[in-house]
Amino acid sequence: MDKFGGVLPHKFIGYIYPRHVVDTLPYEMYRLLPDRVMMVMCPVSLKKFTREDVDRALSPLDQYVKMLVGRKVNVIVHGGVPLTLFQGCEEHDKMLEYIQLTTGLPATSTTEQIVDACKYLGLKKIAIGNKWKPAMNQSLAKYFERKGISVVGMNSLDMELELYENMDFDEHTDLVYEIGRKALIDNPDSDGLYLGGGSMVSYPVVELLEKEFSKPVVLNCAALAWGLSRLMGVWEPKQGLGKLMASD
Repeated sequence: MDKFGGVLPHKFIGYIYPRHVVDTLPYEMYRLLPDRVMMVMCPVSLKKFTREDVDRALSPLDQYVKMLVGRKVNVIVHGGVPLTLFQGCEEHDKMLEYIQLTTGLPATSTTEQIVDACKYLGLKKIAIGNKWKPAMNQSLAKYFERKGISVVGMNSLDMELELYENMDFDEHTDLVYEIGRKALIDNPDSDGLYLGGGSMVSYPVVELLEKEFSKPVVLNCAALAWGLSRLMGVWEPKQGLGKLMASD
């Protein structure tokens, strides 16, 4: 018998978080995840969008994984899309395989969950909106293409980390909405949108964009909540948060 009334967490997501300050992702995830699922987050303090800084941030990987295993997580997530974009598909896959082999736990990534979510929704031609550099978006397209999804156009602002992370939240979410809206306007042949970036409160824009364009919109937080809940066997559809979150 649960003497505490069923309020304690019973599933745990181990998340290797790309930055040093953790704020928006858990704020969003706890609104999207089922009850009693806990985020266990290990920040790696990425400072710049460069290959050198990605290597530095991920060099203590065994230490990160050991700490998460010690917290008895059910799955380990290689979190944050930018890290995987500098790695590329092959290195990304090898890292997930290594984590799974050394821990015996399922291992996935934010990028993998995003692509899987787009595929689940039947998207074959997507538009992309984000604030990343052109080379990063070229790498991103390869993750989609290997799953049979073509990127038909992008709207990217190429902003530095410090600039958009220090924006007020209302300004930032407005910017995210406009980025996604322009991506859909500029690419009418797309059948959906991936709106990238995790350092923002983005889930409120989904319903607005989906109602305006009648096309699915996939976000980092929604793809993670959808995919990880299914992986752990606790998926619960939620209305009012977009087509992905409402799916069976």
